[in-house]
Amino acid sequence: MRLRSTIDFLGLWESINNPQFKSIEFDAFKSEAGTNSFTLTPKQWIERTGAIGLISKAGRYGGTYAHKDIHKRYELLKQLAESQLMHLNAVDAEKKFRAISNGKSLPE
Repeated sequence: MRLRSTIDFLGLWESINNPQFKSIEFDAFKSEAGTNSFTLTPKQWIERTGAIGLISKAGRYGGTYAHKDIHKRYELLKQLAESQLMHLNAVDAEKKFRAISNGKSLPE
C-alpha cells in the first residue's frame, strides 16, 4: 500500500462507510503516501485508522481481505488496465508492421 491513489480511495471509502474512522491518522498517511520511503501494511492501516474495509489475518488461512465494494473497484481498474495494455500492444504491433511493410528497420 504505497500509492497515494490507494490511500485516497481507502480513506474516502472508510469516511463514507465507517463512522469510527480516524481521519486524523488518515491525513498523516495521506501526506506521506507516494514518497519513496513510505510503506504501509494493511495491518498498520487497520490498527491506526480503525478501518473496517480491510481485514488482515496472520497464520494458517491468513491473508488480507477487502470489503466487496473495494474488491470490485480494484477488479474494474485491473480490467481497464489490461484492456489499455492490450490496446497499446496492438497499436505498437501495428506501427511495427507498417514500418516493416515500408522497408524500414525497427529500432532496438
